Amino acid sequence: MVETKVFLVRHCEPAGHDLMVFNGRFDSPLVELGLEQALALGKRFEKEKIDVVFTSPLVRAKHTAKLVFGARNVPIVADATLVERSFGVLDGLPLVEAKRIHARAVDIYEGHARVRAKGLEPLSGVQKRAHAGFRGIVEGNPGKRIAIVGHVMWIKALLCKLCNVPISRMGSVGYVKTSSVSIVHALHGDDGRIRKTSVLAVGGLGHLKI
Repeated sequence: MVETKVFLVRHCEPAGHDLMVFNGRFDSPLVELGLEQALALGKRFEKEKIDVVFTSPLVRAKHTAKLVFGARNVPIVADATLVERSFGVLDGLPLVEAKRIHARAVDIYEGHARVRAKGLEPLSGVQKRAHAGFRGIVEGNPGKRIAIVGHVMWIKALLCKLCNVPISRMGSVGYVKTSSVSIVHALHGDDGRIRKTSVLAVGGLGHLKI
């Protein structure tokens, strides 16, 4: 069987993260801490073979991908299926303001399922989109070493699917902090389709001096 190795990289620290802003589809740039994290990530991947990089089209992810992998002679491909969850009317708001609009804003921020808000993308929808995007990327690049630069809700929804964890228990898959690296192995059948996936690491931060 052909094996593909995938690194799920959460983007580095963006503006508003310290205020618990619902970044979602809100396009926020990296801050100084994020630039420092990207430098550390670059060193973490220095000796790691990477064949292709896929990134969310949102600025914080694209900038992370460019800083970490841009000096390499590998393609960096923006993929709309990797975009973060839409928080609807809460997008772009700090948590303190969002709580004035929605009584369960904290639950939404923390990724609890079955909470509704105007324009809020259901976690089940995020998971379906994430899994379809993951399969498309991996099955289109069998045998390669792939980096996917994306977002916390996207990554955690995918990990729930791969680990057979109900989306309602998203928190149990582990922390996926800014600049963290999760690792997935995929085995392909003779037809190129994924036959088995194994999650080897979740939310690794060994590249940071914590």
